[in-house]
Order: sequence, then structure tokens, then C-alpha cells
Amino acid sequence: MKSRKPEMPQNYEQAQSYMAGREQQLAILDYELNEQTRACYKRFFVASCLDDVRAEKAELRRAHAEAADRAMDLIRMHDYSDRQKDSRGKSGAEVHQ
Repeated sequence: MKSRKPEMPQNYEQAQSYMAGREQQLAILDYELNEQTRACYKRFFVASCLDDVRAEKAELRRAHAEAADRAMDLIRMHDYSDRQKDSRGKSGAEVHQ
């Protein structure tokens, strides 16, 4: 399987990059898991195979949700920091006038 757990973004640039490609990564993940599910029906122990695929899907989905939460937190913090810089810059300019 090509899809793997996403790496947790550690900075704003990584967060932006992850969020930009997230939908495509999830679409590829769904496709690969559907292929694995179809392959299960060719096996003797279908139920066991399907359980394995479901467990893998849950694990990967959870990892993507956690990465997305982390990315959104980093983006929010970056945006908040930018707004704070802007408001400090404006209040400093007003004092000097």
C-alpha cells in the first residue's frame, strides 16, 4: 500500500503543505483501501481480511485527523501572531503621529 500515516506538521509551512494535499491523500487512501477490500473477497478467510482492512482504515483515518488538527492549530497560531504584529505596528504608528 502506497498510503502511509501522515507526518505531524511541525511548522507553518509543513501545515500549509499538508492541508493543501490532504484531500488528494485521503482520496488515494480510500481508493487503496477499497482495492484491499475487494481483494479480501478472493480469500478464504474473508471476514478476517475485512476486519484487518477496517482496522487499518481506522488507524490511518485517525492519523490524518490528528495531523489535520495539528496543521490547523499551527495555521491559527501563525495567523494570530500575524494579527498581533499588525495591531502592534498600527498602535505604534499612531503614537508617533
